[in-house]
Amino acid sequence: MNVRPEIIVLDPAQASALSAMTFPAYRHLLNLQPQCRHLIEPDLRVNQPVVLAAIAFGQPVAMALLELPTDAHARPELLSLFVAKLARRHGVATYLLAAVEQYLFLRGHRELLTVYMTGKPGIDYFEKAMVKRN
Repeated sequence: MNVRPEIIVLDPAQASALSAMTFPAYRHLLNLQPQCRHLIEPDLRVNQPVVLAAIAFGQPVAMALLELPTDAHARPELLSLFVAKLARRHGVATYLLAAVEQYLFLRGHRELLTVYMTGKPGIDYFEKAMVKRN
């Protein structure tokens, strides 16, 4: 893939169509309505889900699911980052993360949190992309 993908912020219909690109536990967030992260913990803080996608050759090749806090003192969090197999190892994740950073910066955020499990397939690529973006 020698083409830089176009990065777009998705609307609810577009985001829902990419449900296979995130964890089943987060798929309810793709309606992009302010809500709690986990359905089984409805008393936790409410956040605004946001989805950015990388589009190449007219098709989505990557997706980032973010959670913007509704509390002014909380920080945004990257909940999931997915790159389609054919687009992997071409810098798409790093490019998408840069777009996520820009999106957040333009909204006044200077930090992005993420939590992930080590030892999973592909985690080394995720970690490399995160290191490239500091």
